[in-house]
Amino acid sequence: FPSDMESLVEEVTSSSYRRQPRQRVIMAIPPWVKSDWGCIKNDILVRSVQPAIKEFAKIQQLQLVDMYDITVNENDFFTGDGLHLNAKGYSVLAEAWKNAIRCNNNDICEVGEDCESCPQDCFVNCARKL
Repeated sequence: FPSDMESLVEEVTSSSYRRQPRQRVIMAIPPWVKSDWGCIKNDILVRSVQPAIKEFAKIQQLQLVDMYDITVNENDFFTGDGLHLNAKGYSVLAEAWKNAIRCNNNDICEVGEDCESCPQDCFVNCARKL
């Protein structure tokens, strides 16, 4: 799994950097599932997938959206099958992705960012919300 992930990210970053050198790659940890569904099981996500993604993102210095942490035990985010998100779940994840895309992780609070939604960008200008 980690070697496949490394190859995929390398392919994405090398091709996107050629087109746009300032392109960012944002990785994600899959969401929690309300009930184990086929081969998708929370214990596998927690024991294997999450640590691999977190470690890889850290090593590669990639931004990370932890959809598992956002959805864990939030039963009202899911449809009856326990796997697919409902409108409320998608809305919450959309907000998380919007914040991840808006926050550029450059340690400076800029226009469109604030210290609440982009805490990682508030080392400079943090006292002032823009």
